[in-house]
Amino acid sequence: MIEPIYDENIIIAIKKNKELNWYIADKFLWIMNLELLSKKELEGYFLNEELRKVRNNCKIVSNENIEIFLDNIKKYKVSIDLLKLKILERISKKGIDDEELDDFSPSLLIDFDNNILYSQYPEPFSFENYVPKNWIGKYASFIELIDLKDRYWMHKGKNLLGF
Repeated sequence: MIEPIYDENIIIAIKKNKELNWYIADKFLWIMNLELLSKKELEGYFLNEELRKVRNNCKIVSNENIEIFLDNIKKYKVSIDLLKLKILERISKKGIDDEELDDFSPSLLIDFDNNILYSQYPEPFSFENYVPKNWIGKYASFIELIDLKDRYWMHKGKNLLGF
């Protein structure tokens, strides 16, 4: 599992066919519509060999190519149990008030069932502005949209991340 690192490797949820899965990867992987980047930004993006390989030179992730994209990112998929375990390990080492717990906050919900990207990414990059045509991008909390069974931050009825 890639370790979540605040503002580098982010945790995101992808919902497709009413099933939600969690992933951790470089934040730039989750820019759905690369065509909206400037030419200079786009050139820089494809200089990263890993991102280029995963995206397979596909500039827009959409319903038309989601199966290929999901196959390419399966190594970034992470289970709820493993995420919860990592949070509990961090708490046991550094305490519940550790700022590094922010590493484990979910940043994006990409909902392919409803063509909506929700971002609660706290840094100054607006993922919600880089969605495919006929999609909606929103900067809004999506915590309440996540079923209780999929909330890796919940343990014995307690919110380990405090939000």
